[in-house]
Amino acid sequence: LQVTLPYSGKKFGVPKNVYIIGTMNTADRSIALMDTALRRRFNFVEMMPQSELFDGIDIDGVSIKTLLETINNRIHYLYDREHTIGHAYFKDVLKEESRNIQTLRRILKNNVIPLLQEYFYDDYDKIAQILGDGDKKVFFKEIKASGIVFDGDVKYELDYSNIDILSGEDIKRIYQ
Repeated sequence: LQVTLPYSGKKFGVPKNVYIIGTMNTADRSIALMDTALRRRFNFVEMMPQSELFDGIDIDGVSIKTLLETINNRIHYLYDREHTIGHAYFKDVLKEESRNIQTLRRILKNNVIPLLQEYFYDDYDKIAQILGDGDKKVFFKEIKASGIVFDGDVKYELDYSNIDILSGEDIKRIYQ
């Protein structure tokens, strides 16, 4: 089947031996109408996180499989199963040359934690629960207010600079 492209007027087609596979994140509700339209026209196969891909992969004593499963079990409990973290975020540790603590820190810092912030709207208590950091001593920094109105009041925010120096033991706290 070929079609004429509207602007160029050129013919365009896809050979019969080429399959088009699209992916879609169901957590993005801004495309709900498009999602409904696509579901009426195509078959969908749900793909949940596959932690078994990381069997036997440990980085500085951190079991990647256990880490992913723990984070996802907590997200499922506190939010829902459609917001679990996909295995693709951890794909770099499947490569032997990338299997190091720096890669794991980067994944947490650039992928996992920003998603948690988005999912939980900066509710640091829930994010701390997901990260197994109830006392907020590993992934957070304390901000003490000073002055007349807020003197002694304490709040927390994520400490991205601290993530760059986390040890395997620090990260392992997520599932211990």
